[in-house]
Amino acid sequence: MRRSALRRILFHLHLYAGVTLGLLTVVAGVTGSLLVFRHEIDAVIAPGLLHVRPRGERVPLQAVVDAARRAHPGAVIQHLFLSREPGQAHAVWLKGEGAPRVYVDPYTGAVLGARAPEGTATGWLFALHTELLTGTRGEVVVLIGALSLVLLSVTGLLLWWPSAWRLLRSAVTVKWRAGWRRATFDLHRAFGFWAAGLLCLAAVSGATFVPPFRDWFASAVTAATGAPARAPAPKVVPPRTGAEPLPVDVHVANAEAALTGGRVTRIGLPAKPDAPIVVRKWTPGELHPNGMNFVYLDPYTARVLKVERSDAASTGPRLMNLRYPVHIGVWGGTLTRVLYVLLGLAPLALLVSGCVMWWNRVAAPQRVRRGAARAGYPVRARATPPAEGTG
Repeated sequence: MRRSALRRILFHLHLYAGVTLGLLTVVAGVTGSLLVFRHEIDAVIAPGLLHVRPRGERVPLQAVVDAARRAHPGAVIQHLFLSREPGQAHAVWLKGEGAPRVYVDPYTGAVLGARAPEGTATGWLFALHTELLTGTRGEVVVLIGALSLVLLSVTGLLLWWPSAWRLLRSAVTVKWRAGWRRATFDLHRAFGFWAAGLLCLAAVSGATFVPPFRDWFASAVTAATGAPARAPAPKVVPPRTGAEPLPVDVHVANAEAALTGGRVTRIGLPAKPDAPIVVRKWTPGELHPNGMNFVYLDPYTARVLKVERSDAASTGPRLMNLRYPVHIGVWGGTLTRVLYVLLGLAPLALLVSGCVMWWNRVAAPQRVRRGAARAGYPVRARATPPAEGTG
């Protein structure tokens, strides 16, 4: 196939993918930008629920769980998120779709209040970002949008590739004095080049959280590394006497002894009699903000069943553990988070500049020719523009 024909195919693929799926990538990008600083925004919106006044010793964690149960009788507690800073509240997640999250003062054990995630501004943004507010069907559409962003990035890079190395510099800069049409073309091309790599990284990492693609990705990681992405949690043999689980603090103490260093970020309480209690820890040097170290314990004896360390994980689990920090931009600290905010606006900038380019090259000339034809003026057929465009 001739190079010009291939570029023409790539051009039309890039064009029509942008026209049909561009708005979807814009929604994902803009909401993603806002969610980069989700917790900071949330703390400003709801200070009465999330902020506390540090004072004295903290109450036992079991007291926090009991307070949430008294406030919501009959509810099943799924997770206990521990505060990361002295002035933050503990968060108790109740099980069930749309179930509220209960916030408890770590120093007094008092329930500060509860709210459903979807009822908050950041929760609404998260639902829009991950499922377009439509549940499972929306997740599939979001997956299509993520893969289309990869397609747009790859085809855009192939179209961007200069025909000669001496033209490389002009391909990544903007000629501001060459007129607004040329500047728009240069902006689209240069901005697309600089953003393409990170856009692909964010899109692919986000796609790995959507069930259809997640399962395929986990299988691909297993096949490539020869190790399962992650081993299943151990099972518990429930006692026949109907014994109650031991206090949460006993399990945390045993988990701390089994896995020293770092801090406990989350405690998963068993929803079934044969499920373990899971104590999750973050250790220094980890990219994942919640940590990827897990200690599994028998709820009835607090015996350690399994310790899963991130620094001892094989290649498969390590790759899976990178998905979340890569997607939210925490892998480089505050600098990459700010960069991700700007990156999320890239699809909007590229869509707008792409539409302006299309109007300048296709729609506007066609409109002029139709007007001339209606007025009775002779109209010369317009030659097909080269696929890579000239601005």
